[in-house]
Amino acid sequence: MLKRYIQSFHSVFLDPQDESGSLAEINANLPKRAARRMSRMGMMLHYLLQDLDLRLDTTIVYGTCFSESSALEKYLDSFPHASPTAFQTSIHPGGIEQALILDNREVGAFMPMAGSRTLFLQMLKVALAAASEEVVICGGEEKGGWLRDFNLAYTSSFSFAMRLGGDSSTAIGELVWMDGDEPATEQIPELEQAVRDLKDVRELEMGGPGLGRLKISLK
Repeated sequence: MLKRYIQSFHSVFLDPQDESGSLAEINANLPKRAARRMSRMGMMLHYLLQDLDLRLDTTIVYGTCFSESSALEKYLDSFPHASPTAFQTSIHPGGIEQALILDNREVGAFMPMAGSRTLFLQMLKVALAAASEEVVICGGEEKGGWLRDFNLAYTSSFSFAMRLGGDSSTAIGELVWMDGDEPATEQIPELEQAVRDLKDVRELEMGGPGLGRLKISLK
């Protein structure tokens, strides 16, 4: 049985009716010049990671399905007179990289992941297998516009960060890879639902044939 202790968990869900207002509230201390160059994902992740102690013996596991979409939409909307500014913004580093670069932060290992239905379970499996004791699992999505009609963007904006460590005395929960039989059918919440469940302090047990069985709980 593999076990990691959860040291912290935080999440951000932007108000779908006022995303700009939500971002302004959580990033009140973010330099305006930097904010103009960052995506919603980058700003949410910077807010969640700014108080975490990231070191060269920290592993970051980052997961998303669609990542940033608004910058790409703005660039495509500028055709047939393609905007150089919109193009530059659309190829900026991804959200997690923006959050780390802004404060010149270093980590020992960075594990980016993409997916949908089993993404959250796979992120947890990678975190459990990490060589370092300190692991930060983070990710999220940002709300798209017309790209949603083609299933190329997400429907809302949210992000989360969970830090794992080896100290049981300071833990607020546990992540456990369990021995025994696998579930007969897949039981895996999608990323947003998993984050909402953890935010509401609900225990999650998930797995499926060929995927193993895992339990995560917060106090």
